[in-house]
Amino acid sequence: MRITKICVFSFYVLVTGIILTLSAVGLLDLTPRTQAQTIPVALCPPWPLPLPSKVGPEAYQATLNRYVTNNCYQTDTRWKRDSDYRDTGFFFLGKSYGTHNAVRVYYSPEIYAWMQKGEPEDKIPDGATIIKEMYPAPALQTYTNANRTGLAIMVRDSKVAWDGWYWADGGPTISYQYNYPNAGYALYCMNCHASTAKTDLTFSAMRNITGDPLVFNPTMPPNQITVKQSPFQRGRVGNILTEGIQGISATPQATPRSEPGVHEERDSLPSPSEPVPPKLPHRKSITNSAIEASTAAVSKIPRQMVMEYHDTVTQGPRPKVRDSFLTSNQCIGCHDATQNNASQPNMYYPQIYTTPPKKETTEIDLNLSPYGEWRASMMGLSGRDPIFFSQVETELALHPEQKDNIVGTCLSCHGVMGQRQIVQDNKGPFKLEYLDQIASWPDSSKPFAKYGALARDGVSCTVCHRISAEGLGTEATYTGKFKVGKPDEIFGPYEDVVTLPMENALGLKPRQTKENQIRTSALCGSCHTVVLPILKVGQKYSGNPFDDPKVSNEHEQNTYLEWLNSVYQNEKPPINPATVQTCQDCHMPNRYPSKTGNQLQFKIASIEEDIFPLADHIADEKDIHLKVRGADPQQPYSRHTLLGMNIFALEMFNQFSDTLGLVSYDPMAGFWGNPPNGLVLAKKSALDLARNETATVEILSVSKNTNTLTARVKVTNLAGHKFPSGVSFRRAFVEFAVSVGAGAPRWVSGATDDQGMIGYRNGTEFLPLVTESFNPKKNPEQKYQPHHEAINDEKQVQIYEELIKDTNCNFTTSFLSLAHPVKDNRLMPKGWKCIERPDGKKANNLSETCPDAAPPGEEPCAGTAPFGVSDNPRTHPNSAGYFDGSGSDIVTYEVPLKALRLRPGQEIKVTATIYYQTIPPYYLEQRRDNAPTGVFTQSLMYYVNKLDVTGIDPKWSLLLNEAPVKDWKLMITSASKTLK
Repeated sequence: MRITKICVFSFYVLVTGIILTLSAVGLLDLTPRTQAQTIPVALCPPWPLPLPSKVGPEAYQATLNRYVTNNCYQTDTRWKRDSDYRDTGFFFLGKSYGTHNAVRVYYSPEIYAWMQKGEPEDKIPDGATIIKEMYPAPALQTYTNANRTGLAIMVRDSKVAWDGWYWADGGPTISYQYNYPNAGYALYCMNCHASTAKTDLTFSAMRNITGDPLVFNPTMPPNQITVKQSPFQRGRVGNILTEGIQGISATPQATPRSEPGVHEERDSLPSPSEPVPPKLPHRKSITNSAIEASTAAVSKIPRQMVMEYHDTVTQGPRPKVRDSFLTSNQCIGCHDATQNNASQPNMYYPQIYTTPPKKETTEIDLNLSPYGEWRASMMGLSGRDPIFFSQVETELALHPEQKDNIVGTCLSCHGVMGQRQIVQDNKGPFKLEYLDQIASWPDSSKPFAKYGALARDGVSCTVCHRISAEGLGTEATYTGKFKVGKPDEIFGPYEDVVTLPMENALGLKPRQTKENQIRTSALCGSCHTVVLPILKVGQKYSGNPFDDPKVSNEHEQNTYLEWLNSVYQNEKPPINPATVQTCQDCHMPNRYPSKTGNQLQFKIASIEEDIFPLADHIADEKDIHLKVRGADPQQPYSRHTLLGMNIFALEMFNQFSDTLGLVSYDPMAGFWGNPPNGLVLAKKSALDLARNETATVEILSVSKNTNTLTARVKVTNLAGHKFPSGVSFRRAFVEFAVSVGAGAPRWVSGATDDQGMIGYRNGTEFLPLVTESFNPKKNPEQKYQPHHEAINDEKQVQIYEELIKDTNCNFTTSFLSLAHPVKDNRLMPKGWKCIERPDGKKANNLSETCPDAAPPGEEPCAGTAPFGVSDNPRTHPNSAGYFDGSGSDIVTYEVPLKALRLRPGQEIKVTATIYYQTIPPYYLEQRRDNAPTGVFTQSLMYYVNKLDVTGIDPKWSLLLNEAPVKDWKLMITSASKTLK
């Protein structure tokens, strides 16, 4: 008995000691809900804390952590707090539909003094702080500090960002490596706080301290949660009656701790302090000699790009002259499918899949928001594109004396914000090493970090939406030389727009211009018409050849001019309204899927608007009410897919996101439903574009005589420009295969191996064509595949491509060496016809030429005419489609029957398939040959060698059930016919 008493007493002492210890450090609160804790003063930094802009992020965060972890604000009698815990919105069936869960807010002496004055128009002083404690909803419970699920903190610091606040959400920890930062300036919190009537962006009100707060019913019917709320629904609890609501229990339900609010979920994401090298699949060993060296295994981890959440450039403090460009994370809070409560986020698109045999249903929730789709587009990824930066290294290796001009010109589109802003600030030129600079906010020790962040963010929101109408569609704005609007305006497609939230948050006023240039192809043409000088290989250039009229130039890219010479254009007479399609119509579709789906209907932003629960200081409904776009066809909701068919690069970003500086989840929309990684959706959208909107293939006829099988194959371009278009090294080709019975093909033109190398079989051995390499040692005669009208040998292949030689008469993919066009048989867009260049100039005034090349000085048809394709219908009847406006080509295949080894009565099956490649083997070979020591080039070779082009992610197989670039080729379309 005595031993039992001793054990009980000892246990009591031990437990008491543990409780007192936990209570002393603020991890356990045993006090009633109306009492404050007693905290040793030594654990609390003195108030006021130094401003974050004065001491820097690390020092401030450490001090703030110490202050709130020890609950110092609870014991400082100068701080005031809400009279009680309160809800911020309705609570239904265990879910909170408020902007936060239950809260109790503390106010520093500075903010309290401002509130006592009746929230006057004079500004809140710097240092004023609001700490919002969050608890499980509804607020009809007794809480302790141990129940607290997180904190939301606002610190007034008007010296850094336009909105004037330093924010911390979910808890006072900071993480920039793999997470969207939950502490810092100009965070997503503004998607709600910018809807205040006052420019100070706070909903704080004295009524919460004096005991007369807005109160919400803890149980509301489902059909009243997402609809616009009437005054009856938005009033206080005394005016919301539960009588007559059937089937709704009046018993409060606590939110399960396993289902924290969205603010706490964002803070719970993993945040490793060091990058973790990805586990990478290994491709088969490369045996093709033409590219073996260029894609040989690279053992080291490639260049690590700075993680995207370091790409933060805010709008400067008021009344500073505004910068021209901001990073996309200044737009993410409102223009992503942001989850603010338990409701389905705006701009989410649920897809229900039913799978046999049990007909089980699976929901996949697609984020079709502007930010969500843009982030995974090649526009959003352009500032991190490993293919692009390897290309830049080639240009620098060939002309190192032109380093600044080359980097400035190339980044005028791919890293446009950094390149433009540094010149505007008179701190240029931009240097590639700035891409490695990191600063959490303005840091004098890293003066160029801002420009690196802007460049890494690619063709971002404030690029397209800041472009003015001035000069668009003319040579003056080509090669990324577009003009921008006034510093305080941003352009969109809608006339009747809400402006207050964006003005409050970023100092920008959205508006539609009379030209509505955001919807014009000419806007896209400013970067998709690229004019570059032709530099001689081996020659050193002084001065700036990019602006020297004596130096010949070449149109490296003409996508806009190709469209302008088609039936789809609407910018020069005559215009056919029935055929008009702009760049945006195809690359920013208003449906999902883009051609066959229903018209999308969404609000263009996710803000705290008039359908949210009532809040103090909320702006008038007219200033925050957003219209649903898409119901009116003239006011469509346009997806920001902004994709072509570069799934090869998308696969690199998907599989090597860590080293390329991307995170695999969306920090705003990744906590509701079952959303796939945006890159998975991007691959799916690009594949839809490739299969449905690019080209068709038809087998017009098949016949045979005693010796020969003859087939006529027609390929037709569906795109609004050439196919392929853009940079010159992209190519499409026809694989024409003949099989007998159910067996494997016995004759193939356009066969490939698993590396995408075009070749032919010699018995059991696959041999690449000599034309797959342009290395002078491997292909000294610079042989290539001409445009074929008839093919009778497996070594002949119809490849739709552009081939250009440099001044040494070697084929090149250097953008600054495009001296002598030899072949351009890319398929013309429908309605194409030859017109002269609008500026009347001839680009190429070189005196010398090369065999098979176009004569010097010739560049008819605005640089969009074919080369190497005869327009004589009498001698070349199959080429008529190039010149009759149909955008088609016909190839005749003549297959020797002896090659098929036919037996009597056997069926013959012919199949024609169009394949596409953005980085064919010869392109990779030239990157390796031109800049073998370049860090970006080594990185590209690493990705190429490690990329798995055969795997399918089983989690998203319902959305994307194939490996689109299997064997390093993208299948566009196919057709077959059988001959008995």
